[in-house]
Amino acid sequence: MASRNGTDKTNASHNESKAGGMHEKSHPLSNLYNMIMRPVQFNDIRFTIVDASNFSGRNILVSGNHMHPCYECIHVRKGLVFTYVNDRHLITSAGRCIVIPPGAIHSHYADDDDCQCYSIRLLLEKSPVENGNTVESMNCYDRITECLSTLLYDHPSRLMEMLEDLKGKPLYAKQAVLIHWLLAMCQDEAEPAQEMIYEKQAENIAEQVDLYLNRFFRNNITVEDIASSVNISYRHLARLYKSARGMTFAERLRTIRLDHAKQALISTSMPIKQIATEFGFSNEYYFATLFRKNTGLSPSEYRKQYKKNPR
Repeated sequence: MASRNGTDKTNASHNESKAGGMHEKSHPLSNLYNMIMRPVQFNDIRFTIVDASNFSGRNILVSGNHMHPCYECIHVRKGLVFTYVNDRHLITSAGRCIVIPPGAIHSHYADDDDCQCYSIRLLLEKSPVENGNTVESMNCYDRITECLSTLLYDHPSRLMEMLEDLKGKPLYAKQAVLIHWLLAMCQDEAEPAQEMIYEKQAENIAEQVDLYLNRFFRNNITVEDIASSVNISYRHLARLYKSARGMTFAERLRTIRLDHAKQALISTSMPIKQIATEFGFSNEYYFATLFRKNTGLSPSEYRKQYKKNPR
C-alpha cells in the first residue's frame, strides 16, 4: 500500500519502543497500537493511523531530509524539537506539536539528551458518502485537509489527552476518540513558530565556526572537524551556518584563505607556490584559478599592482 511508503525507519523505532516492554500497557502509545492501519470512516474521510513511534535522546529523529505520503504529527513531551521545512527553522516546545503535510521535504533533530517526543503519521483519504448525507458532511475532507495543510507551526497538542481516553475502550469508542482528536487538531489555536531562539543559536554557533576557521584555516579542514568542535551534527551545523552567514563553510574558508594570500602577496616576497601551500590551497594552479576568479587578476599581476614599496 502507498500509505506504507517511507515508514520503515519509523516502524523500526515503533518496534523498539515496544521491545522489552511488550506488556507495558502503561506506555501512552500502547493505547494506540491496535488502531494502526485500521481505517476509521468519518463523513467523506477515510482516516488511518499509519504509524506511531516513541523517541528520546539527542538526535532522536530522522536526521536527513525526507518526506512522507501522509501527515506527520510530532508531539513533544520534553525538551525542544527543531524542524527544518520550506527554508524555515522551527522549534516545537514541550506540550505542543507540529504537523507536516504529505510531500513536504523536512528534517527533525534535537540537541537535548533529555528530549522526548512522539511521532504519529496519519493518512486522510477522500471516501464516497452515502446518499442523504448533507453537503457539509461531503465537504468535510476538503475543509480538514485545507486546515492541516497550513499547520507548519506549533500549536497546543491534545495528544496525551487522546491517548488517555483510548485506554480500555472498545473499538467503536476508540474510533470516536480518534475522530475527536482529528477535529480538535484542526480547531486548536495555532501560533507562529518560535524562530528567534533558533536564530540566536545560529548566530552563536556561526561565531564559533568563524573562530575555528580563522584559527585553523591553514589546515586541511573538514565539515566533520568543525561539527565535532561545536558538538552538533554536521547537517545541523551546515544549516545553522548558512542561515546566519548566507554562505557555506567552504565559501567562508576560501574567503579567509584568499584574504591572507592577498596580504602575503603585497607585504612579502614569498614565492606564489609557497603562499598557496602556506594558506591551505591544494596547489598553486588551484590557488591561481580561485584568485583570478575572486580578483580578476593572477597572483603575480596582483602582486605587481599592489605590492608595497620597501622603505
